[in-house]
Amino acid sequence: ADAAALIGWTELARNDKMPAGEVASYEDLCAYRCPDGKGWGLCSRKPIAQGTIVGELVGERLTEEQYVKTTNKDYVLACDDGGGYIDMFSKGTILRLSNDDQHAPNMALKPWPPEASSSERRYFLVAVKDVAPEVELTWDYGPDYPRPWTQRPPLRKRQRPLAVGSRVQVWWGGDGRFYAGHVTGLYSGENDIPMAKVKYDDDDDDDA
Repeated sequence: ADAAALIGWTELARNDKMPAGEVASYEDLCAYRCPDGKGWGLCSRKPIAQGTIVGELVGERLTEEQYVKTTNKDYVLACDDGGGYIDMFSKGTILRLSNDDQHAPNMALKPWPPEASSSERRYFLVAVKDVAPEVELTWDYGPDYPRPWTQRPPLRKRQRPLAVGSRVQVWWGGDGRFYAGHVTGLYSGENDIPMAKVKYDDDDDDDA
């Protein structure tokens, strides 16, 4: 983005159009390569306390028609309150690198002020828990965000009955991948559903 266009968007100054709370220093935020293959992520060099305003999601406001014509939607925020879309790709800040986390996010999206019209609202990321330095900063993108990696692939019919010692691949939806292991025991679960105890190759034990 043009550096001049970002003046005033990096360091946030306290004003009456922001939620209550301390404001994190933009200079402490940094991009880093996520270890789990998600690509770029966001963290802070210094600790962030619960309730701190980490930053504001800013960019070019788009109408529905403009959004449809946008070729790169990777950094577009859909405003669920009717405020259209915010394209953070070319005119956003480093906060556009903050990744999605459905299960344990440490930030939350906070539109502000609540009484303002949707076109006048600003969108802030606020820490919902204390965050240690160099811990990834994440927030829940919402239920409508497409997460194809969480969809279980079609099951293949086993050619042989499951038995103790059988090699298996178990799908973990939260991780979006299969884990290999072998069956150490068989039993009947709730409603007599066949269950298996699995010893994974990484030495974890679980039921499947």
